[in-house]
Amino acid sequence: MSATAAGGDTAVDCRSNSSALQAAIAAAAPGAKLTVQGTCTGPFTIGKALTLIGRKQAVLDGNHTGTTVTISAAVQVRLTRLTITGGQGGQGGGIRNSGGTLTVTHSTVTGNSSTGPGGGGIYNESGTVTVEDSTLAKNTSTGTGGGIRNQGTLTVKSTSVHHNTAQTLGGGIDNVSPSTMMVSRSKVHHNTVNTVNGGGIFNDGTATVDYSEVSDNTSPVGSGGGIRVTGANGRLTLNHTLVRHNTTAATGGGVSVGANAVATLNDSKVRNNTASNGGGVNVDPGGTATLNRTRVTDNTPNNCAPTGAVPGCIG
Repeated sequence: MSATAAGGDTAVDCRSNSSALQAAIAAAAPGAKLTVQGTCTGPFTIGKALTLIGRKQAVLDGNHTGTTVTISAAVQVRLTRLTITGGQGGQGGGIRNSGGTLTVTHSTVTGNSSTGPGGGGIYNESGTVTVEDSTLAKNTSTGTGGGIRNQGTLTVKSTSVHHNTAQTLGGGIDNVSPSTMMVSRSKVHHNTVNTVNGGGIFNDGTATVDYSEVSDNTSPVGSGGGIRVTGANGRLTLNHTLVRHNTTAATGGGVSVGANAVATLNDSKVRNNTASNGGGVNVDPGGTATLNRTRVTDNTPNNCAPTGAVPGCIG
């Protein structure tokens, strides 16, 4: 049998039946745990509280016919030790969370694409998403958020977000106003936004980045090679964070602060970033950037722009 009870959990063996998982999800009682082996072919929809635990490199494959995993209700779902791939959705490629409380741990979200608003890897349409000890890599979006698009509450812990691509905003992560995002002890690197702003992170909501690194991201046309914060609700706080080796053809190689936005950099370093102006930090008219025990050094062609816009930083 492809789905059997084992130790109080339900074992789902996709090695003998690649379609077994969705049937097991439908049959499971709310709160059940499913242990998964093999490559399971989806897409999959979860509308009840469930935990899916991968064994021996288990894979959830969307088969390029929709979002690989959709959380369709306000329920608690946990995905752990899984590779989530092959998703191709209008809203969210790998995972779409619609009002649930989703936790993704020790997992890899890779090779997914979104053709809608965004979220090549994960689209948090509403609700709460926590990603911990995981990898989001090589996902793409024709909209925003190559790795993640957040419209709710997002926490990223001890996770690598890398080599994702978005067409318009946030190659790695797009945090949409008035959403909130916390990134801690993570690395956002080697992401690209093709046409607008925020190679690594685009934020017009509330974003805090703690003890992390934002590096080697690219915005070849727009502003903010590493991070772009903008808008009336745009609030960015960096704590003990390194922003380095990001590039943009426009302004703000490391951090770009738009009109009405506020950025506060505490105990951080912004170095070796490149832009047309404001290689380290650029502030648009009406924006505010504050440096507290933060060094902005060795950026090209200058550290901060316009001259005098960032107190404590010498252009």
